[in-house]
Amino acid sequence: MSKIHFGPDDDTTGLYGSDNKDRDRLYRSKTGVVGLTHSYNWSANTFGRAFVALSLAQNTANEWIVKEEEPKEPAVVVDTRQVKSSVGYQLEHRFSSRNQWSGGVTADFMQMELDQQFIKDGDTGHGIYAIEAFGGVVAGLDELAASL
Repeated sequence: MSKIHFGPDDDTTGLYGSDNKDRDRLYRSKTGVVGLTHSYNWSANTFGRAFVALSLAQNTANEWIVKEEEPKEPAVVVDTRQVKSSVGYQLEHRFSSRNQWSGGVTADFMQMELDQQFIKDGDTGHGIYAIEAFGGVVAGLDELAASL
C-alpha cells in the first residue's frame, strides 16, 4: 500500500513543490497476492503439483481545484483495478539423476476495470499530466476531455 499527497503549495520551485498552488492531489495504490499449492507423490520418481493464485493491483488518483475561501472542487478522479487468477497443474518425472521430464498447464483469468471521471467545469489540463506520471493511463484522455 502506498499513499502520496501533494497538497496546494506556494513553493512551485522546490524539489517537492506543487506545480500549481491551486491543486490538491492524492495518489494511492494497493497490491496483494495470495496462493496455495498442493504436491502429491505418485511414485518415488513422479510427483504432481496443483496451484491456485489470486493477485490484485489497484491505483487511484484524485485531483481537486482549491480556491481561497471556497470548498474544494473535484477535477479528476481515476480508479484502475486489475484482478488476476491463476490455476494449474505440473507433473514431473525423474528418469535418472541427469534426466527429468516436466510438463504442465496453467490458465490465467484477468479482469481489468478503468473508471475515469472528468468534471465538466473543472480545469483538467494539469490532471492529465498527473495521470501520465501516475501510471501511463492516458489512452484517449485528450479526446475524452475535449468531448466534455
